[in-house]
Amino acid sequence: MNGKKYSINSPKVQQVGLSPKARANGFKGASVLTFVVSAAIATTDLVFKDDYHLVDWFGNVGADMFKALLQFGAGEAVLFIVLSFGGTIVFGLIAVAVVYGTIEWLWGDYKVNDEIIKGLESVIN
Repeated sequence: MNGKKYSINSPKVQQVGLSPKARANGFKGASVLTFVVSAAIATTDLVFKDDYHLVDWFGNVGADMFKALLQFGAGEAVLFIVLSFGGTIVFGLIAVAVVYGTIEWLWGDYKVNDEIIKGLESVIN
């Protein structure tokens, strides 16, 4: 952003959340929130479902964390590519939303959580 109106370290850019430090803090917060929500749902299933075991808990929480990291990385890559080729921030955010939605759809379509749990069960049995 050299030569632009706002440098990457300007307070305006940091306020919007586009500085590297602000994005890193956002990723940390989103990762913690993803873990807490996923672990809470999986723990509820572990307590109340008879056919839900600790392997299922680890599989579901681990798969959710991996999916979140995949979405974070793909979203950053798409945003970088769009902005590198002169796209606007609005177009970049739309592209990131499309990538997030595509990963979510593929994750459900290929039943990745179930495959991870099957893999974990085959390792321990």
